[in-house]
Amino acid sequence: ASQCMHAVIGYFSGNFLDFVRFQCRMRKTETKMQKTHVAIALDNSGSMDHIRRQAVIAYNAMLKKIRSMEDKENDVRVSFWTFNGGTVRKYFNRAASSVEDLTLDGYIPSGSTNLYGTVNTMIDELRKIPDEPECAFLLLIVTDGEDTCDYGTGLSQMKSKIASVSSTGRWTIGFQVPDNYVAGFSSRSGVSRDNIFGWSSDSKGIAAATQANEQAIERYAVRSEERRVGK
Repeated sequence: ASQCMHAVIGYFSGNFLDFVRFQCRMRKTETKMQKTHVAIALDNSGSMDHIRRQAVIAYNAMLKKIRSMEDKENDVRVSFWTFNGGTVRKYFNRAASSVEDLTLDGYIPSGSTNLYGTVNTMIDELRKIPDEPECAFLLLIVTDGEDTCDYGTGLSQMKSKIASVSSTGRWTIGFQVPDNYVAGFSSRSGVSRDNIFGWSSDSKGIAAATQANEQAIERYAVRSEERRVGK
């Protein structure tokens, strides 16, 4: 209270510049650092092989955009999974600036598509991260086909988990699926069509998807900044 009084006195004394500087310091002191966890899952099934190179380029373009979100007031963490018949965690909860680009040698498509199980794994593992009011989660799942591995409760579990974390208002989950899969996937999963981007698994489709992903990350970064400063 005394600091605010001194600031007001300074303002009415005509020392306006000092008052502005004080207000900036107060906003930085009172606003905690925003922590954003960006988690990406990339389909590694055999059907992705014909666009393997383009998929690697697209993933690295997303990484570049994610790294640009990081500054002294935004702690951006990245986690990455690939999935085919199983789910492989490549890295987890790492600073965006420390994450290396994906290489062709590190992405060898083969096998089937464990989509639902992968989303369940992502949510389960990310939930282990200490939860804080300043902490937000952005999940991006990229696939070129339907789940071919779920013969039980994978879909119902995924629906329940997505609904649970989304209800916090701090989790955003987006899917990139084939054009002809969008309506059906939205209906089965309960995910809003606003959070599903349809794409074609060819060079032109990859280019459009890359641009859409970069724009989505940029919009998310803007919303996170607005949330951080209380707009």
